[in-house]
Order: sequence, then structure tokens, then C-alpha cells
Amino acid sequence: AGVLALPHAFAWSGLWGGLAAYAVVIVACNYSQLLLLRCLAAARHQARPPATYAGLARAVWGTAGYRCVAALVVVLEAAFCIGWIIVICDQALLLMEPGGALAQTLTRPVLALAILFPVIAALACIPFLAMLWPLSLIGLFTYIVGVMGSLLWHIAVHGAVAGAAAPVAVVWSSLPRFIGTATYGLEAVLMVIPIATSMRRPELAGRVVAGGTPAYAA
Repeated sequence: AGVLALPHAFAWSGLWGGLAAYAVVIVACNYSQLLLLRCLAAARHQARPPATYAGLARAVWGTAGYRCVAALVVVLEAAFCIGWIIVICDQALLLMEPGGALAQTLTRPVLALAILFPVIAALACIPFLAMLWPLSLIGLFTYIVGVMGSLLWHIAVHGAVAGAAAPVAVVWSSLPRFIGTATYGLEAVLMVIPIATSMRRPELAGRVVAGGTPAYAA
């Protein structure tokens, strides 16, 4: 959701201000992920090497740290889930134009449940996030080819919109809003430990993070 909002977010920051802030956010996100990997490597000498964030907190701060971080992870994941529900409902409203066939169908509760329940039930039966990679791949392909591809094609064929104003260099008043959106879209700290612990050669996790985050941002 954060990455999809980035193109529009540049209207909040201005062109050059957004590019400069974007570079800072990339460096900050990358550094936080690499720092977490260093902490994980330092804790691997223990009898039970940590494989989760709560486990890493136990290795550093003991039981109190374990409970605190475990609770924060639950709150954070709940916030992400709520955010996704808001995004999905917002997109569904765009599809349900007043008077349209889809709007008339989904306003009937029984038909709406018949359409949505099988999809929700199937997704709820997936036990691990790693099993969602086909859906993630479809989503990434749709974004690159469908969203960004069609946009770039339209710009290349039709050019800029007639009468469009020249981009502003910096919009200081809404620059923090852009920074928050960029950080939300690029920060993948929750995926660092699962990726590192699932690799055949965990010592290469630093290279994956150091190269993957900037490539994804680009």
C-alpha cells in the first residue's frame, strides 16, 4: 500500500525535495535492517539461537524484553491488518459505482457473502506467509506491468497533460507526510529475521538486504 502511494506522495514533497528525502529514507531503512542482522548474529552463540523478534529480545533483555517485544509485534501486525482492510474497502468503493451492476450485486448481503466468503476462507487456511508467494508474485507483476507499465506507456505515447504546471522543487509543509509514506512503503524490518533464518547460508543475509532494499526502492 505504501509503495502504491509513493507516486502521488511526490506531490506532497515536491520533485527535488522528494528525491532527497527518498534517498535518506532508503539509507535509514537499509541501515536499520542491517543493524538488526548484526544483533541476530551476535546472539547466535547462545544455546537456543533466536529465530523471532521476541526471541532476540529475550537474548538481549531477558524475559521482560521478550514479553514487551512480543506484545508490540502483535499490536504492529494488527495495525497492518487493519490498514489492509481499509485499503481493500477503499478500493472496493471505487469499483462499486452508483447504479452499476457490481454495486447492485454487492449491496445484496447474501450475494456479497457468497462472493467474498470463499476467498476469505481460502486465505485464512494458509498457515505460513511463505505460502503466499504466488499471490505476491501476481501482485508485483500486476503493479509493474499493469499500473506502472500502463502509466509509462501513456506518458510515452501521449506526453504530459496539456496545461500541467511545472513540478515544485520542495513543499516543506507536507514533506513529513511524504517521509512517513516512504518509510511505510520501504521499511521491511519485520521480514529481516524470517528471511535470515530461512536461508541456507544465513551469513549472506546482509548482502540480500543491502542489495534488495535499494533495488526494491528503485
